[in-house]
Amino acid sequence: LTKYFNNKYAGTVSTNYVKYSQRFDKEWDYAIFPARYVRGPHLRAGTWPSSRTLFTISANGVPLTAVLKADGKAAFLGQQAIKNKQFPEAIQYFQQEIQAHPDDEIAWLGLANAQINSQQPGQAIQSAEKVLEIVPENLQALSFLGLAKLNTGDPAGAKSAFEQTIELDKNYSGGYYYLALIAQAENDIQSALNYVEQAIRTNPKFKAGYDLAARLLEQSGNPQRAQELRRQAQSIQ
Repeated sequence: LTKYFNNKYAGTVSTNYVKYSQRFDKEWDYAIFPARYVRGPHLRAGTWPSSRTLFTISANGVPLTAVLKADGKAAFLGQQAIKNKQFPEAIQYFQQEIQAHPDDEIAWLGLANAQINSQQPGQAIQSAEKVLEIVPENLQALSFLGLAKLNTGDPAGAKSAFEQTIELDKNYSGGYYYLALIAQAENDIQSALNYVEQAIRTNPKFKAGYDLAARLLEQSGNPQRAQELRRQAQSIQ
């Protein structure tokens, strides 16, 4: 496709590649996205293609490819603001985006992220839940939902969200880590140790996991093993 456009529209059209799930990490005017690169839960939810779609190529009524128009830069600018940790600006851009395209899961996801980092966990819960309406089984949305529920004093809700993250991805170290924190707060030290050990096993460079494990081991009366883990953490590059 790139070769075709370069040959036919040399000097007037430039082409690039971006994953559908990262489509606003780059700036573009029009995009072609085949359904084969869209996650199954998104397709099954019937929310793809999005309201940006100019037209689709379908077979037996099933969209196989969608041509999208960018329709403004708010989503792209929101993503740039997130990368630069400019969270108030990101909130403004993503709110602008969802007014125009309320089915844009990336905007809702970015909004949840920015709201968590702006100490707005209640709003972040609503944004994360909106993502899950559009794209069920979204790992990032579940993680943001868990964090937001923790920050609103709902450990049971947070636990449910993080349990779903590790059901979706057995190697998601963040899910195990936060489940360990929740278990620690409930004074279930053994469960907390089991979770954090799994976090370290799935991500051997997870320094926060080593630190939590060391603190838990000290709580359980094993300072020698705790010191060993701290030495391991210090050696991580």
